[in-house]
Amino acid sequence: MKLAILYTSHRQLRELDHAPAFYERSPLLKNQVDVLFHCNNAAIDESVLRDKLSKLPVGRMEVRIAPSQNVGGYVYGQYEALGDLWDHIDLSQWDWIVHLHPDLYLADPVKLLAAIEAADQANVPLLVSRVFGLGQPAYATDCFAFKPVPAIRTIFDGYKPLLATPIRVPTERVFFYEVIRSGLPHLVRDRFTHGHYYRDIDCWGVWHEHDLRRIEAYLCKPSSRWKYTALNCLGDLRETFTTLTVWAGRNVKHRPQDSLRAQWTRIEPKRRPA
Repeated sequence: MKLAILYTSHRQLRELDHAPAFYERSPLLKNQVDVLFHCNNAAIDESVLRDKLSKLPVGRMEVRIAPSQNVGGYVYGQYEALGDLWDHIDLSQWDWIVHLHPDLYLADPVKLLAAIEAADQANVPLLVSRVFGLGQPAYATDCFAFKPVPAIRTIFDGYKPLLATPIRVPTERVFFYEVIRSGLPHLVRDRFTHGHYYRDIDCWGVWHEHDLRRIEAYLCKPSSRWKYTALNCLGDLRETFTTLTVWAGRNVKHRPQDSLRAQWTRIEPKRRPA
């Protein structure tokens, strides 16, 4: 199976500094995948971006810088990037393409490949996961995989009618609506088993992390990342207490849930005023 990892990036840059280490740790990533990268944010310095990408240990890489391909801003920039890339690169040369944002790290690519193989064996062209907490059905847009067939392209174009309206629908909801409306068969395989989103290595082996201290600690010693989870909890005692009480309540009611440690990874460092 020929795979490509496709990154679309509107604002993440520092996150790319840590990506090479994850590729170095995985023979699968180093030897069996190509990398595609699309950036449509004019504020990102192209020379800096290309320098960071040059450190990825992969055999083939395609980079497209197209700031003019962004009229929808941060909300719809990802879909515009996907459509633009489709217009300029023959994506059909890959069997499957995995879409990620730069703040998602491939901590266990074997799990991700197993999920893709399950979709391939089921003969469906799209692998998605649910998003929890939006209040309406939604599919995650930070991580999904697809076969580059023409019918998939129509899903990515679904945001266009929304550009003429003042309403900004969350991208995850647009994704869900367009997938369902397309009628395309797709496989839903959850990344978070009990409906609680957390920032740690998920069931697909992917890690979506905003606290780069945890990433740096993990690369030195995997277990040491939990030190920063504890510091985040101490920095936001109210959120920590809320998480604890929710966890205790679900325990009393015998509802399945992830570990308390995993749930505490949802607590991020408090942002200091600029």
